[in-house]
Amino acid sequence: MTYEGYYNEHVRHILSNVHRHLNSNPDKTFIWAEVSFFKLWWETQPLNIKEDVKRMVKSGQWEFVGGGWVQNDEAAASLDVVIGQVSAGHEYLLKHFGVRPRIGWQIDPFGHSSLTPTIFAQVGYQALVLNRIHHQLKGTYIRDSDLEFIWRPSPTLGDATQIFAHVLHTHYSAPIGFDWEEHSTPINEHNLEGQSQHLVNILKERSRAYRTNQLMVPWGDDFKFQNADIQYDNMGKLIEHINSNIDKYHVKIQYSTLSRYFDAVKNMVESGIPHKVEFSAYYGDFFPYADNEDSYWTGYYTTRPQLKGMHRHALSVLRSAEMLYVLGRTEAHGAQVPWDHLFRKLQTARWDNSLVAHHDGITGTSRSNVVDDYSGKLRNSIGNSRSVMADMCKILLSKKGNTDLQLEIGHLNWDLRGNVGTTAMVFHNSLGWERSQFVAHVVKSRDLYVTGPMGNVVPSQIVPIWTDAGLKPEDDKFLIYFPVGPVPPLALSSYFLEKSTTTSKKAEVSTYMTYLRDYNAGLHAKTKNLSPIQHFSISNDFLKIEFEHGVPTRITQKATGDVMKFSVALWQYSTQRSGAYLFRSESRPPTKLSEQPIRVQVVEGPVLSEVKMFFNSDNSITLRLYNNIDREIIGTAHSRSSCGRTRP
Repeated sequence: MTYEGYYNEHVRHILSNVHRHLNSNPDKTFIWAEVSFFKLWWETQPLNIKEDVKRMVKSGQWEFVGGGWVQNDEAAASLDVVIGQVSAGHEYLLKHFGVRPRIGWQIDPFGHSSLTPTIFAQVGYQALVLNRIHHQLKGTYIRDSDLEFIWRPSPTLGDATQIFAHVLHTHYSAPIGFDWEEHSTPINEHNLEGQSQHLVNILKERSRAYRTNQLMVPWGDDFKFQNADIQYDNMGKLIEHINSNIDKYHVKIQYSTLSRYFDAVKNMVESGIPHKVEFSAYYGDFFPYADNEDSYWTGYYTTRPQLKGMHRHALSVLRSAEMLYVLGRTEAHGAQVPWDHLFRKLQTARWDNSLVAHHDGITGTSRSNVVDDYSGKLRNSIGNSRSVMADMCKILLSKKGNTDLQLEIGHLNWDLRGNVGTTAMVFHNSLGWERSQFVAHVVKSRDLYVTGPMGNVVPSQIVPIWTDAGLKPEDDKFLIYFPVGPVPPLALSSYFLEKSTTTSKKAEVSTYMTYLRDYNAGLHAKTKNLSPIQHFSISNDFLKIEFEHGVPTRITQKATGDVMKFSVALWQYSTQRSGAYLFRSESRPPTKLSEQPIRVQVVEGPVLSEVKMFFNSDNSITLRLYNNIDREIIGTAHSRSSCGRTRP
């Protein structure tokens, strides 16, 4: 189910029914974590309900915990988006309620990163609640009363990143038999005493895993409290009975929040009453997560790699847009620019990127229709970011803030055969140091050339895009490669793609050759640039790479004559009972997909040489060697695979 689907089906009922119940019962409490869902509900409520919730938040009856846009994944989410999603949520809560959450709440991600306390301690959280740690480690912590500890993730940053951590004893659901939305028997006069004793026994057993006289017990689960009345009413009967018989049960139970709980723990530790408490320290992270002996949750590290890559790209574009927005505002010089409108675009892009950082988003563990929805949100984010970039570039590249300057920002895919004139390409270096890079864009003509910021012709190369069959290139679609830079830190640099009318100013068209493992002379002899696989090499001024049977075998450094043996291969694990979350390899070692590729395509020209090795219809590796007079650049190997897809 999509984000909006979950909201309409479940979340809006939870929030509405909890509000109604709390409004009539000021002694009862509630905590809420993810601001993205709360925002959808909040913005549809009338003023009187908003005032009710504000009053509850101010009194501490309703507490926001975590308070990020989502509860982010901790393995696949980047540093930028973790900070961004926390900032987005906290900004929203500060704006509407004047509060910042005090306690971190990461109870569902599949393992925990040392990055989490490093960030959360510096954000201002006073404590952090965790859940999914390795089952053996949790068992040890329960035995040693170590489910609360000081988490010290960074020996270099020291105390600034340490945080008090609490691991839930038994997941985040209500104790078994006490979830009345899951058909547990309601509390009545006949079972009240027995259920009270049963609950007290559970709580006393759990309390042994902690070192203070306080115990936190979460009551809920995924999408619970849609029927808030039945949950609170049955809890209330148990609490009243147990507290009325303290001499019998020797416990006191109360509705609480995370802040109240951790304040009580702190008071006990500082006072030493009824006994002195010291906590152990933990160093490092909690990866990989396993909930039993053969269930290691490592599959999601690579599940749906396209979504993971698209998310990183959207974050990169957003970062550039934010920088350019700030620079543009300082250089506008009175230009009439809709700043509020542009800021809302940036804010929407931030929210979309933050949403995908969810522990069931970036992990790729959702069903296909949900992944499609996430991808659509990322496309919207990229579109909003680029729209802001375009407007800011017009300002920054115009001396007087003239917003009529016509520029093209973003992906280029123009039919230049019918477009007379010049297309400007603006490159933004979002890094804090000088940057040079080769770039490639899709074009529909070979009669092009590229000029740089000073009007100089830049070396460029037309590289073919291959048809599905892969034996010949497309006739009307190409890639043009050229070097950009050096671009100064945080600066813009303009390049121009122009239609050529002379042979002297034209990107050089690559030479290419396709080698086939199963070459058939009778079938293929008349096909141009087709040959059986044989020995060949590619080189630049620095390196020579030699290939045998279609794969690289050695690299020679020309300046010294040093030779390094080199090989490329694709290996495949056989798995059993694996999926989007888990990776379970069979006991036998991985197998090589093929000793040699079935097809090899070699492209050479003044900018780069490229070798594509196809091992089957799903898997290929690209090796790219750039020609550059200043330094040697080796393109990294790329692989595409059908692995990592999640089926509904």
